[in-house]
Amino acid sequence: PRSTLFPYTTLFRSTLVENSSGNMALGLGLLAPRFGIKKVVAIVPADSPSGKLDPIRLTRIEPKFDTESDDEPSGIELASQMGKQPGWLNLAQYQNEEGNSGGTYRWVAPEVAARLPRLPQVICAGIGTGGTIIGFSRYFKERAPKTHTIGVRVAPKAAVPGVRSEKRLAEVKNRFWEAADEIIDIGTKESY
Repeated sequence: PRSTLFPYTTLFRSTLVENSSGNMALGLGLLAPRFGIKKVVAIVPADSPSGKLDPIRLTRIEPKFDTESDDEPSGIELASQMGKQPGWLNLAQYQNEEGNSGGTYRWVAPEVAARLPRLPQVICAGIGTGGTIIGFSRYFKERAPKTHTIGVRVAPKAAVPGVRSEKRLAEVKNRFWEAADEIIDIGTKESY
């Protein structure tokens, strides 16, 4: 059946492609069939752990590995290029600030707030697309302007799934730096 929410996806697109550490790809893989989309391709980091890859493969998502080498297009760039092919669509989560952070602002932040005994004084979020830190910052600062937001990026040569390094964040068009009062680097060990 054709979707009334996203009719263009079922009328003109048969394949979704997105650069993802796994979470977005998994969500797309689970929802795509409901919207009549037959194929999902996920551009994932080459060093993705099996705990991220196994669920992706189980939902029939085709992983394509991004080696993050300087002489190849980045995963974001590759997904954008692939999305321009006839019948393909790239949702551009790294550029789609309203859709990305808007979802956090409208649905995730209110759910988190409802489960807390009081509004937080500090919010800390890993920066991948920037959507979480932007959405949380906007939501909580509207209600408690002194809320301090900390964005976390991965330290050079460390690996933290979903969190990007300073170098890789240069590609992200969502204005996360305006939402974070402070940005810190974290290594693999400290992140777990």
